Amino acid sequence: PVVANPVGNVPELIQHMENGYLALYNDAKDFASGILWAIGSPNDAESLKRSLKTHIKTADVHSPALAAERHIALYRQLLNKY
Repeated sequence: PVVANPVGNVPELIQHMENGYLALYNDAKDFASGILWAIGSPNDAESLKRSLKTHIKTADVHSPALAAERHIALYRQLLNKY
C-alpha cells in the first residue's frame, strides 16, 4: 500500500485506509502514522488485499488505452471549437 498526500489526482487513486493511506497535507506525524499503517502486517491477507486493490485501481486509471482515448476526445473537442 502507498502513503501519500491528497494532492493532484492522488485522491482519485487512493481510498484512505482501504488501498492506501492519505496523510494530511504537510503533516509529518500523520505521514509517519501512514507508514506504520502500511508496514503494519505486510504478509497478512488484509494487507495483500489492499495491495491488489491499489494495483487494480491505478492500472485502470493509468492504462495507456484509456489515456489515448482521453487525449483523442480532448483533441476532437478542441477542434470542434475552432
